Amino acid sequence: ESLLDPGSALPESYYELLDGEGNPANNKIIIPAGKTQGFVYVKADSINFLNDPISLGHNYSLGFKLEDVVKADSILVNLSTTKINFTYINQLFGTYIHRGQFIKTEIDDPLTIEDESLNTETIEYPGLITDVRELTMLSPTSLEYNGLADLTAGGDKRLIINIKSDNSIELETADGALDIINDEGSSYDPITREVILNYSFTFNGFDYKASDVLTFRNREVDGVIQFFDVD
Repeated sequence: ESLLDPGSALPESYYELLDGEGNPANNKIIIPAGKTQGFVYVKADSINFLNDPISLGHNYSLGFKLEDVVKADSILVNLSTTKINFTYINQLFGTYIHRGQFIKTEIDDPLTIEDESLNTETIEYPGLITDVRELTMLSPTSLEYNGLADLTAGGDKRLIINIKSDNSIELETADGALDIINDEGSSYDPITREVILNYSFTFNGFDYKASDVLTFRNREVDGVIQFFDVD
């Protein structure tokens, strides 16, 4: 722990160290004959690790130090220690191409003769590869969706996505954002990585009923851009 910031050590109940065959590593790394690398595996206790909100965001670490090497002349001092940070990745985290449509209906003004509610239009999103929405991790099963229908500007155009065990999705209003109604039929397909969001809200004199289809495009993990093929 002398290699770590105070309080950042990954709790012992959150993990165990294993060798390549799944046995306890006993603080040893074995480099097989003829090889130049050896490994130790950090197996997380998913219940303890994922239920701790501090686990998100590389807040926990483990320090490693080589204290003895068998059949080697010496240990290079500047290569004898390292620090590894840990976090988890929500399965839906990333950047998505925004497709689908929404219905926009003007709210009727009781002070006018005209029935404004007849002013209804259905609008399809362009769906270009540059028309994207971000899903930001909040917990192992929830994310923040930035943008409502075609409204992307402003901090109140957000909602919360909650993923259920059957891959259905429940939507809720984000703190400080516009009130949304969770319509039925929102879901996630883990094979195609397609997300369908159905929701309604009211803004600036109009009722919106949106059906957003999100196709995974890419995400960045530890500085590496990960892509998924899309048509």
